[in-house]
Amino acid sequence: MINLKYFFIEQPIGKLYLGVLSAEDIDKVAKADTRTTYNQEGIQRRLSETRVREIAKYASGEEAIFPTPIVMSASSKYISFKNQNEMEIDDDRIEADKMYFSIIDGQHRLAGIKEAKCLNRFALPVVIVLDTFVQQDAEIFVTINGNQRPVSKSLIYDLFGLSDKRTVERVCHTIIKSLNRDEGSMIKHKVKMLGYKEAGSNDSTVSQATLVGSLIKLITNNAAEDNRALEISNKLRELDSNKYIFRDYFIKEQDAIMYKILKNYFNAWTMAKEVVVEKKEKFLYLEKSIGYIASFYLFRAIFLKGKLAHKGTQDYYFDTLSHILKDFKDRFEEKSYSSSESGAKMLFKDLLDSAISVQVFDNEFVEIYSKSLGIQNWVAEYEMSI
Repeated sequence: MINLKYFFIEQPIGKLYLGVLSAEDIDKVAKADTRTTYNQEGIQRRLSETRVREIAKYASGEEAIFPTPIVMSASSKYISFKNQNEMEIDDDRIEADKMYFSIIDGQHRLAGIKEAKCLNRFALPVVIVLDTFVQQDAEIFVTINGNQRPVSKSLIYDLFGLSDKRTVERVCHTIIKSLNRDEGSMIKHKVKMLGYKEAGSNDSTVSQATLVGSLIKLITNNAAEDNRALEISNKLRELDSNKYIFRDYFIKEQDAIMYKILKNYFNAWTMAKEVVVEKKEKFLYLEKSIGYIASFYLFRAIFLKGKLAHKGTQDYYFDTLSHILKDFKDRFEEKSYSSSESGAKMLFKDLLDSAISVQVFDNEFVEIYSKSLGIQNWVAEYEMSI
């Protein structure tokens, strides 16, 4: 028998019994009723193995927390009410009859905890509804999952700034925040720091999430894993330095250098657009999110080019970008781009085509950074990383 102390609340669907069970006990008595072609009575989506692995890694951390309840429906014949606010769940009979509680919400959390072999580590809040029909379970599932609105990534990154721990997100948030506020930055007030325009920032055209997300890609392919490593041992994995060009600076805590390089680049990007692009109404997308995303993609390549000549000044970036944008303006003036990730990638490909056309990326660059591959193959590999 599994004992559960509970309190209940009345809602239109009936009584909801709220309590706490160990993840181990939940795993004994509950299963997800997955909807498939062959099980039209199921209500749950198929488990995402990627999501399960992510939760498993998180559950293994020292500060893992699962505050939201596992919601289950159950048959009352497997439950006995004892003292006030206490019930017994007959897990032996449930196992014998193979009539498990149905997990309405929380299957990925439980599967991730199980994958991490942490079932005996977590006590989880639970909500149990009794003797419901499958249609009612489906309605609860849809209500919980269909009406959720994702939290703005800009807000999430901003909240990372409150942490006193060094994390990938906190460092990137701080750098972008500085670029948006410092007098010497030409993208000052261009960033919507919480995903929307603040008072006095009418020139904001790109979200904080867009820039922070792009910067993270220059440091790591898995921020959560790096954050855990920083917490445990401060030793991070080795990654390709030509792909993650800021990783070494991050490891050495040289945040000021990352900031200075990006300020030089985006000051040059802003000035080059002003000087080269006369018909600004035809190139307004360069001021939007896709323009900034594409500029980040281009930055990685131009940074690598600069390494060959030991250059990284604002003048270097301005000269390089001016050549690229002049060719781009002449060749792609009539082209339009969708305001999506695919549109940003297409814009980047055209900017890169201009860079190749004006020999910004010359044979030396291709030989060193593309090895024996042709530049187009290198571009294809580069695209895979973004």
